[in-house]
Amino acid sequence: AVATAATAAPAASRQVPGECPVTGAMHRGLVRLAAPGDAAAAARVYVAAWRDAYAGLVPDKVLLDMRENTHQKRFESVFNQQVEERAFVAERDGAVVGFATFGPARKQNFNYSSEVYLLYVDHDHHGFGLGRDLLRAAFADLAAQGHGSVLIWVLTANPARHFSAAQGGRVVAERTEKLWGIELDETGYGWSLPEASGVPPGPAGEPAA
Repeated sequence: AVATAATAAPAASRQVPGECPVTGAMHRGLVRLAAPGDAAAAARVYVAAWRDAYAGLVPDKVLLDMRENTHQKRFESVFNQQVEERAFVAERDGAVVGFATFGPARKQNFNYSSEVYLLYVDHDHHGFGLGRDLLRAAFADLAAQGHGSVLIWVLTANPARHFSAAQGGRVVAERTEKLWGIELDETGYGWSLPEASGVPPGPAGEPAA
């Protein structure tokens, strides 16, 4: 799932560009392996992203009933174990403003061995390439685990799906999932991991995640 979030840690008044220790890319922030202490911030980004991106797409009650502490516990477990499901976070000024989780494909009938499960960047921190760097970091980690391909599922009605296309993903599958009593169309974007290592940087000034 790829989406944006409307609220999270406040943007800094001044930011000095630096080199990401994971990807080597130059941007105003960094990407690193997630730790259990990042779970609360990730939960804030996650809940805000759902309420912002999925309003009108899923029942209002689902969004209103989301609780940060519930997702914080889930992320603490993932961030602590870092075994099959792994995670990176994106920081600006020392605050976690985005994250990605990834691992083996949850369904094996699409001929893709791995999957990015979640990718969210706070809306106020778009334009710094953090979403792109999270994606690169996840792809590099999956390749190091021996995976040769990767898939991302996004809601077809969610405009954030264009992020996957902009990063070189090709539409390779479509499906309909029934959740909360409604049918939701999803689009799968796929990459081969040798291609994924060359995720494009995007033109200067592009409002990328």
